[in-house]
Amino acid sequence: MEANRITAPRRGSLRTVVDRLLALGRRIEQKPQSGLQAGPQARPQAEPPATLHFEHVVGAVDLLAHVDSDLRFIYVSDASLRFIGYHREYLETITLHELVAPADVARLDALLVRASASGNVEKATLGLIKSLTYPITVELRVVRNSHNGIDGFAIAGFDVSAWRASEERLIQALHLDRLTNLANQSALIPALLEAQQQADAHGTPAALLLLDIDDYQRVNRALGYDAGDDMLRDTARRILNMTGPNETVARVASDEFAILVKPAANRTDAAAAAEALARRLLTAIQQPYVFSGQQVHLSASIGIALYPDVRHANDTAAHDTHLLRWADHALLQAKSAGGNTLAFYVPDDNPADAERLKLEADLYDGVRNGEFSLHFQPITSSRTHGVVGVEALIRWMHPVHGLVPPSMFIPLAESVGLINFLGNWVLKVACMQLIQWDARGISLQYVAVNVSPQQF
Repeated sequence: MEANRITAPRRGSLRTVVDRLLALGRRIEQKPQSGLQAGPQARPQAEPPATLHFEHVVGAVDLLAHVDSDLRFIYVSDASLRFIGYHREYLETITLHELVAPADVARLDALLVRASASGNVEKATLGLIKSLTYPITVELRVVRNSHNGIDGFAIAGFDVSAWRASEERLIQALHLDRLTNLANQSALIPALLEAQQQADAHGTPAALLLLDIDDYQRVNRALGYDAGDDMLRDTARRILNMTGPNETVARVASDEFAILVKPAANRTDAAAAAEALARRLLTAIQQPYVFSGQQVHLSASIGIALYPDVRHANDTAAHDTHLLRWADHALLQAKSAGGNTLAFYVPDDNPADAERLKLEADLYDGVRNGEFSLHFQPITSSRTHGVVGVEALIRWMHPVHGLVPPSMFIPLAESVGLINFLGNWVLKVACMQLIQWDARGISLQYVAVNVSPQQF
């Protein structure tokens, strides 16, 4: 009987298989004189129905065996022998411990302890040495049972090596940036969390650098995306050349790289090491790139964050990646300084940011609620001293703050994309007002409207 090779564990109760096996096995097997009991042997040509049923029960399991309390084999099916590549006589001389990879012996012992304590089927995935050569990944399911009056464990094993190899390939693909062969952000996050936990537990500060190439998109626009990809790969190589084996390098965005620096003894040493590495990286990026014989000069901005930070001592969100958020904030500070520089994270508690965010929301509400009005300022002639035209001026009457000056809300409207709506509204209302004045006999030569450059 040949056992079916499977790539995923079968569902079902091992105890059911064992009970049926024991009941059927006593009817179709002959008791050996001594030593390890055999599985179904050569049978007459006309096999009884019980034998065929036995084949059906055992066929779904790659390894089916029974061991005594000392883990010596007292039953192994013939298909199991072919699966693990051993002779029956050899198995009589060893225990289950010797079939398991040395690194997994402790897991096997823990599995047996759980099975003894619970009396239920327990399972674990571990390595089984096949043919005295190489380990294969097997899911073992174990239940406490007896065989021919001998107490021990019934064992069923399922080959999951192909499934485990596929899983490892998927995990690697999930955590790998294909363009640069660096780790990606999915792989970086666990490393950041571990670094933060180690810093909390042992007081060894961790440092993270975020490097972003300044105005990288101009390379794509000028030379094409192939040139941009080639320079990203070159940038990854330069970063790896500047970092050590204990430092984690990852590509976390299009042109943004993260470097997790190895822990230092104290915060001062961590800051010094991070700054020294950042300056080396800035110098490395400034070296000319070459694509198709053309030299390209790039620069980078780097944000640096250290963990823990006493300025956030009351922040208890242990699951959060503080380092990544702080380094990103520092990177924005470096970009705001003009680029080609580095900046350490400094908390920005400026209330103006919160006020601006609230004013943005109020601006959208003001547009929906009709809080804007148009005022007209007369324009007189220096020769006749008469009114020849008017200038249309938009005003915002905020329900709480009153009249908001244009110098405050016009730049805000330009930044959030509302300036086109407001500009078109001003033009429409100004023209309607001019028509009304004409109907009343008020003749004006023109109306002046201030228009944002974004409207062209």
